[in-house]
Amino acid sequence: MYDLHAGNPEDVQLALDAMSRPPKEDETQKEQTLILISSLLAWDKTPRNLEEIKSPKQMEEDARLAAEAEARANAEAEKAEGGEEG
Repeated sequence: MYDLHAGNPEDVQLALDAMSRPPKEDETQKEQTLILISSLLAWDKTPRNLEEIKSPKQMEEDARLAAEAEARANAEAEKAEGGEEG
């Protein structure tokens, strides 16, 4: 755990470097977690990059609609090419 209010940000980099180094031959690889403590106000002005979470069913429906739109566009393009030849 690291308190961002009372500490030096360089210490965080040292911790990340230590966590990312390859293990020695006699060490076993263990999952590591670094917890950074900050105030809510520190994140207040952070741009929000929200990502819509879709269900697998919605993703399938979106893919189906995209495939249908592409097929229609291809059919219209072929029809337009056919009209130019005649």
